[in-house]
Amino acid sequence: MSNRKSPVFYRPSLATWIAISMLSFSVTLCPGQLFENLKSFGNRIDVGDPRVEAHKREGPKSICAGNFNGDQIPDLAIGNLDGTITVFIASGDGKFGDASHLLTDAKSLRGITCADFNGDDLDDIVIAAPFEGKLFLFINEGGIFPSSPSSKIVSWEGARNLIAGDFDGDDKQDLAVGGPRNGVRQYRGNGDGSFAVVANLTALNGENDRFPRPVYSFRKFRPPGASAADLFVTHAEASTLWRLSDDGAGMLHIIGQIPIQRARSFVVGPVLNPSNSTSIDLITAQRDAGTIHVHQSDNSDTGFSPTVHQVLTVPGGPRALELVDIDRDGWLDLTVVLRNFDRVMTFRNDGGVFVPDSEAPVGQSPRELVIGDFNSDEYPDLAVINRVSSDLSTLITFPGRAGYSVLDQIYPTDGEVTSLRVEDFNNDGRDDVIQTHRSSWEISVRLAEPDGSLGPATHHKIGEIPNGSEIVDINHDGITDVVTSNIKEPGSISVRLGTGKGGFGKTSTYYLPEARWGRLLSITTADFDGDGTTDLASGYADCRIVFFKGQGDGSFTYMHDHYMVHEPLDLVTADFDKDGDIDIAGVGFETDIVIIENEGDLMSTDTILRHHYHPAAHLAVRWSQDLKLLDHNNDGHLDLIASSDSGIMVLTGMEGMQFSSVSQTLEGSPIFPATSIALADFDDDGEQDVAVSCQILSCITILTTGDNGLRAAAVSVDVPAGEFLATGDLDGDGQPDLVGSGDVLWTALSSRPGNNGAPASLALTTARQGLPKPVINEILALNKTLTVPGTNKKSDWIEIYNGSPTEIDFSGWSLELIKANGNVKSSQFSSELVNPGKHLLVLASRGSGTRYRLPAEGGTLRLLDAAGTEIDSVEFPAQLPDVSYCRYSDGDKAFAYNAIPDPGSENVDNGPVAPWAQMIAIKPDTLAPDQLMRAYVRGVDDSIIVSLCLMWRPLDDPASEFKRAILYDDGMHEDGGPQDRVFSGLVHPAPEHGQEIEFYIEVLDISGELKNVPDNPGTTAPEEITNLLTIKASDPIPHLEISEIVASNRHSHPDESGSYPDYVEIRNTGFTPVSLGGLMLVQGIWGEDQVPTFTFPDHVLAPGEYLTIFCDKDPEDGPFHAPFNLDADGEPLYLISMTETGALTIVDGVMDTGHLASDTALVRAGVGGPFVVTTPTPNEQNSSAPFGFLIDSETYGLVIPTEAGVTHRYEFSSSLEAGSWAGLPPLFGDGYERLLELRVRGAMFFRKAQE
Repeated sequence: MSNRKSPVFYRPSLATWIAISMLSFSVTLCPGQLFENLKSFGNRIDVGDPRVEAHKREGPKSICAGNFNGDQIPDLAIGNLDGTITVFIASGDGKFGDASHLLTDAKSLRGITCADFNGDDLDDIVIAAPFEGKLFLFINEGGIFPSSPSSKIVSWEGARNLIAGDFDGDDKQDLAVGGPRNGVRQYRGNGDGSFAVVANLTALNGENDRFPRPVYSFRKFRPPGASAADLFVTHAEASTLWRLSDDGAGMLHIIGQIPIQRARSFVVGPVLNPSNSTSIDLITAQRDAGTIHVHQSDNSDTGFSPTVHQVLTVPGGPRALELVDIDRDGWLDLTVVLRNFDRVMTFRNDGGVFVPDSEAPVGQSPRELVIGDFNSDEYPDLAVINRVSSDLSTLITFPGRAGYSVLDQIYPTDGEVTSLRVEDFNNDGRDDVIQTHRSSWEISVRLAEPDGSLGPATHHKIGEIPNGSEIVDINHDGITDVVTSNIKEPGSISVRLGTGKGGFGKTSTYYLPEARWGRLLSITTADFDGDGTTDLASGYADCRIVFFKGQGDGSFTYMHDHYMVHEPLDLVTADFDKDGDIDIAGVGFETDIVIIENEGDLMSTDTILRHHYHPAAHLAVRWSQDLKLLDHNNDGHLDLIASSDSGIMVLTGMEGMQFSSVSQTLEGSPIFPATSIALADFDDDGEQDVAVSCQILSCITILTTGDNGLRAAAVSVDVPAGEFLATGDLDGDGQPDLVGSGDVLWTALSSRPGNNGAPASLALTTARQGLPKPVINEILALNKTLTVPGTNKKSDWIEIYNGSPTEIDFSGWSLELIKANGNVKSSQFSSELVNPGKHLLVLASRGSGTRYRLPAEGGTLRLLDAAGTEIDSVEFPAQLPDVSYCRYSDGDKAFAYNAIPDPGSENVDNGPVAPWAQMIAIKPDTLAPDQLMRAYVRGVDDSIIVSLCLMWRPLDDPASEFKRAILYDDGMHEDGGPQDRVFSGLVHPAPEHGQEIEFYIEVLDISGELKNVPDNPGTTAPEEITNLLTIKASDPIPHLEISEIVASNRHSHPDESGSYPDYVEIRNTGFTPVSLGGLMLVQGIWGEDQVPTFTFPDHVLAPGEYLTIFCDKDPEDGPFHAPFNLDADGEPLYLISMTETGALTIVDGVMDTGHLASDTALVRAGVGGPFVVTTPTPNEQNSSAPFGFLIDSETYGLVIPTEAGVTHRYEFSSSLEAGSWAGLPPLFGDGYERLLELRVRGAMFFRKAQE
């Protein structure tokens, strides 16, 4: 595989792609053992009803196990978000029969439970529909379920999670249901499939503005000697666990509660004692904190101590968990679904203490799990539902181990893999595997053993945030080297020369010049100038390509950069026109392919010759990322094939530099979101075959050439990870093997199949040797919601780690902060003794700790010893809310963003961080009729944002499809500078005149992490109109405008008390009065935090009248005093109103007032004109005398005061000589300043004409 980068994809359109997962991938055996061996990976089963329209399928949400056919082997029922239920009947050998599908009329389903509700000894199914306020009951009819509900039980809008149990002691199954807007409701089962409401516990109600959250969690337990089960309850917004019990009259009531850290899931059972103990403990999963807490049993009403007995750190955060004695040693073990990785993790119970044991891969985005003996060996197995890949993973317990059987060709990875290559690095005749790891700033090498298995990973540090990689002999010594493109600014490439024995020398890094800074994505190598040395080309994260000249010794020199294509994610090289010069082809994220023709001067020319190709219009593809060379039609001309969201595209090569006019779909290509491509002759017929993977569905398809000369799918199978593919000969048999990577690494060998074996000891992370000194280990600079452990404060903080071998007394040491503006602040430690390998947490707030806060925009922290010597220094970039910036592991050189901050604890790999986006503005003057709206959004990520879109639709048509407007950060779309994290774009097609629209921001990063702002777009409570952002497009502009802004008022305009607060002036420039009632003046519109708002009182502004709003944060001083101050360094400021349906209307505004010195004003230059800085003129037109300014490089603006009813005449000249003056068009005065726009023609002079 050449230079694969981290995968990217659009998850919102997943439903459209899930159709392929319904086809139940089958294997057609072909020549070659490889195809047969690939079958060993198949432990996943597709879920979802194929009768539902593809675009409406959204994956599974809940699962339960039950005895559906009376054979005592656990069967499965799975609730899907699309309103269907998938049922699987177990066959007893670890497999399941064909799925059956049950339909509801629900918009979306949530919790599901299985129990015998009618006394026939067969389990029935109940599932919750929170949007409809119903529970759907399916009565088991002799092992068969009806296709539609047997009955619909009224609940309430918001009821979402449920559990079955005998809560009143009558030996009949009851229901407990939880959800927002009510709390918990008890339904007494009558034993015939009917229910009656007997209790409503509204004290357990949880509210969340993202309906139908929060999630409720239930567990039941029947105390010894009791006839009824007790119920334990919490929800995701609660810091309390409640215990409910029968009150003696058949109704549940609260008998106890304890404080807990908010938990998304919990279990109860004996942990500190053997599994047959009647003393139960509490285990809670803190998903967003990355921990699991064990609470010991006690004699309190709740039965648990509020004190945490054991804390487990879970990399990636725990999503769901179950207690079961996996290894049958008499102690309950713990199985955990990992939130940010596609894996489950087990903890072995070692005499009352949980110890990490093993891991196993599952499908994409695992959610809930159930336990059952699916293969009848008396060991508990595991079933996990996977939301994104829309399937079910079944894991079979390895007897005697607290873990699940795993193929011996699956290997753990960490550090976020971003590229995969296969090459013989130790010259033993067998190819080895090298991966690039973005988060840990490393490459890892696994050397192949004689049987094709891979040895342990050896890690080598390389560039800062490496992304693309190339394997090539750079210094021409016959030994393979590695080079990477690096994301961290200022942008660089790094080189490690190979030793020929599987190792590498020291890293050499070559940076972009300061004036050409930028994050680098992709990389390729070739001798571009024909001098016999290897050169480099690398794609920027915007739209450029940069060239480095090789010096022949492994070093490189920057040459120049050029515009290429938007986000060139992959680059390949070839002499396409066969003129002896190596050309370059690249594919951009938006599927365009660009070929740069090398005319022999590629390393020196100031201009390049680009050939730009688009995909065929009917393909409707949106993204691409992997590019390969293949003569697919055997005509002797190289073609280009690229992965895309609709399979594989091909651009057919012809004579010279000619290619087909557009790219088309490769014949036989699967229609799923293709992520990676690998080429080899897999079936030994002399033809290159095409292997293509899908990250979303974690699968691969291999296309081979048939007797008719056409390619077709020979094999399609699920695999443990589908992000990256490569091929090589690992086992030395002369036949190609396949290698895949992502959350795990896997191999499929041509010589032997994989064998199920015991799980390897847990190796989620490989131990790294940290720096042997005290270091700044982790910082949190934008703490919005996280309470610091041991305090009640939501403070910023700094964590120090003692990596030295001795205890250190930090007395007299200091932390120095250098802000971006150069300001320096320092604070000194008190007496603090820190042992080796331990942490010291320092609060960073104005009231404690450092006595200063950390700047969210970034800065530099220095750790100084008592003598003032710098021991460590960390330059940190712009920070994300509630995301820390930390060393990859304690004391490590690499830094990464961390979505699960862990102050005072060991740093672990928690996976990629979701991007962050915030709406900045809709440019006010683009809301006018016949204009395309221009949107501005700020986007920040731990790596690179590859796509940021504004998704919109009419507010009055919520069933319509969202339209997509792409925003750019390349410096070419009025977005400021390239890669400045400000995105801009026009909304195509333009909303209709006066139309109210709703919209959200969809932002995707190169790790495949997707964020929607707001969350869950389009998912609203039944009475809500929308939960999205809104605006009224192209509204007729009223004659009301912001005319003057003074953000540092010293002597310009006093208020009624004689003080000089900042102020905003508005004016009515029309001919009729304007009522201000309901209008608002706001500092920004769509920020995450609540924006202070000044709401105008009922006041009528007469034609020509001015009104001043004093911004002094003292609204009690008068009706026109705003509850905020103005920022002299700049801020957005808008005059807005709201329609009856809640759509925002921008009356007027400025996106950034910019820096304003004391007693200077930002004013309108003419009615409806641009803003310009000048002298304040309160309550008057904005020009007491003519003044001028440059509008742009070619236009000069002349602002002239006017008198109503008077004609004003001005003249201009290029010199002051008599007779050279010419007249400007006469201006008829209306009492407002007027703006004349004049073309710049060198020096210009103006004067008022003589009357």
